[in-house]
Amino acid sequence: MAAQMGYSEKSKAVNANDVARLSSPSPELRAEAIQNNISLSKKENEQADLAESYSQLAEVNIQQKDVSRAEENLNNAYKISKEKRHSRHWPSIRSWLIFMWKIKTLIKQLKPKRKC
Repeated sequence: MAAQMGYSEKSKAVNANDVARLSSPSPELRAEAIQNNISLSKKENEQADLAESYSQLAEVNIQQKDVSRAEENLNNAYKISKEKRHSRHWPSIRSWLIFMWKIKTLIKQLKPKRKC
């Protein structure tokens, strides 16, 4: 019962953060909501959620044109996903491949375009 209660409380907190992230017009408020999810995921050792949150934070960093922080957050997401992809707690391989494609797409957005 205690495990169910803890999961329920974490679920409610993550959902509230996601609502704040998705409804906020401000990148700063979206980043704050994502940072709250990162803290919750670290506390609960939810590696898949942690990697996804780092990826979401990188998207916000890109919108803010903060390339170095976006790159740092993408690297965090990549390291976690690479280390944990064979874990029984990690989502299916299809989900992992979609997640990795998303990271690679964001990395491409960070690279400066060359002029010919």
